[in-house]
Amino acid sequence: MKTRTMFLVPAIIITGYLAISIVLHHYLFPLEKIDYASYFKPGDQLNSVAEGFNQTVVSVEGEWLDSRLVIQPHAPGPPEHVHTEFDETFTVKEGVLSVLINGEHKLIRAGESVLIPKGTAHKPFNESDHIVIVENQDGRKSFPTKFAYYLKQLYPVIDEMGKDISLLRLTLQMSVYGNDMDTWIAGPPIGLQRAIRFTVAPTARLLGYKNYYKPGLRVQR
Repeated sequence: MKTRTMFLVPAIIITGYLAISIVLHHYLFPLEKIDYASYFKPGDQLNSVAEGFNQTVVSVEGEWLDSRLVIQPHAPGPPEHVHTEFDETFTVKEGVLSVLINGEHKLIRAGESVLIPKGTAHKPFNESDHIVIVENQDGRKSFPTKFAYYLKQLYPVIDEMGKDISLLRLTLQMSVYGNDMDTWIAGPPIGLQRAIRFTVAPTARLLGYKNYYKPGLRVQR
């Protein structure tokens, strides 16, 4: 009986905390909505030292923007990931882009394009000694402004971590972004990842994580 009580009491406390925190964070006191469409203007930068990506906003049209991406020599790029809400097109203007698509290695040369359908695991990177320039044409847009907004917030957080990337910190940070940060780790079920973000977000917010970047935050050092 004592053993059962030892497990039952903590379970009740944890369940109660999760239920109350979820209601408070997601329904009673949600984070302020961001006007993604008016956040960017042409010339704005989205740069990642860790990934070796330097992006410049070319144009913004409502919920979508176009960018020019410069990938540094031997840039590792992001981890393999999935977008569920948009297709992504890489049109190479200069250099040779390496892309993993569902684990298959492909080389995209200058003048060529590759379409990554939503739901497809992929990873762009640069294996060469030269920069790669990706610049979409024919009116194609790079990605949604809400996704670009969270790239802008997440890049400096990862760069501050340096080589000592903490999966826990990253999970807490991205949980505050919610589903608007449409990047999911390739492999684990996306439904599970959504559930984790939804459940963890209230605790992350309580610990001081924000849906915007602010240098020097305790949790980001």
